[in-house]
Amino acid sequence: MSITIKEIALELGITKQAVQSRMNDIEDFRGKYTTKSGNKLLVNEEGYKLLSNGGNNKKLANLSLGLNSLMSEQLNDKKVQINKQNQQINELHKMLYDAHKIHLHLLDENKKLKQQLNQYKHKDEKSEDSNSLDNDDSKKSKPIFSRLFHKE
Repeated sequence: MSITIKEIALELGITKQAVQSRMNDIEDFRGKYTTKSGNKLLVNEEGYKLLSNGGNNKKLANLSLGLNSLMSEQLNDKKVQINKQNQQINELHKMLYDAHKIHLHLLDENKKLKQQLNQYKHKDEKSEDSNSLDNDDSKKSKPIFSRLFHKE
């Protein structure tokens, strides 16, 4: 069974030019699926099936290409965002490490200052003890009247 281009156009609801365009889109369509009968080009059943799906296939192919390019673009954008976030994370890790080092240094300094303070307190206590001993001895050696009225 063979069918003309005009009949295909009527059945598919498209123009004869659209049918011919679909034929041109399929590689070696005329050589494989058509025969000539006088003035008319006849398309065999296999060719008709290809042409009836051809428009949809082309639209799907174009849609698929569009979606692929959109997805590729979005993927590239996501890669850029991830790289920026990784850089920010690395910077934050460095800042955290530096803050930790500063904290440890401050703790060490605090410990040293406490040790120095304790040393000064011990020295001060020793000097007060020796002064109090000296004062007690001097009070005992002084006469009672001087001790009561604090006269030297």
